[in-house]
Amino acid sequence: DKSDDEVRFMMFERINTGSDILKDMEKRKGIYGGKFIDFVYKECANHPLFISNTSFTDKMEKRGEPQELIIRFFAYSDRYTEVKTGVNEFLNDYTSDMNKSFNKKVFFKRFERMLKFVNDHFPYGFKKSPNSNKTPRVRFDSISVGVHLALKENDNINPNNMDWLESKEFNTIITAGGQNAPSAIKKRIEFVRDKIIK
Repeated sequence: DKSDDEVRFMMFERINTGSDILKDMEKRKGIYGGKFIDFVYKECANHPLFISNTSFTDKMEKRGEPQELIIRFFAYSDRYTEVKTGVNEFLNDYTSDMNKSFNKKVFFKRFERMLKFVNDHFPYGFKKSPNSNKTPRVRFDSISVGVHLALKENDNINPNNMDWLESKEFNTIITAGGQNAPSAIKKRIEFVRDKIIK
């Protein structure tokens, strides 16, 4: 109870030496558990539009992949231009900050508004195809945060053309190497934002 986040993290890392190593989200939940994590797990991950527009294997569900995507959405929505360190450290810092203070009503409204737009305008939601059993992180980041930024500029936006979703340009942006580099994060998010605004 008296240890700080750094000590907790170190202990989790040391204890976690078995053959089935904990995923980053599992560590984050154990170390940074609090009001924000509870909100992500209980309210956001169970939203019907999130469930219907994503796909995860049973193993991904158990290891916290849906919640990982949701935290990435909020963190990048607020601070995508501030990513300087590794993504995992960035998400940990954001989670720790939000546990101290965040407005649940405002966050839920932001999340739901984005989901409704994706549900209305993206044929397969965040998935690559109707039969996909996994929702790629990079695709989710690009679409969810890009949509959020577009809606911030125009709450009533109605895109005329969504053909870019199947374009070579978009595919290249979200499949190129180095996806956790700050420049790559910025490029893919703003690509989607700009395509929706046009």
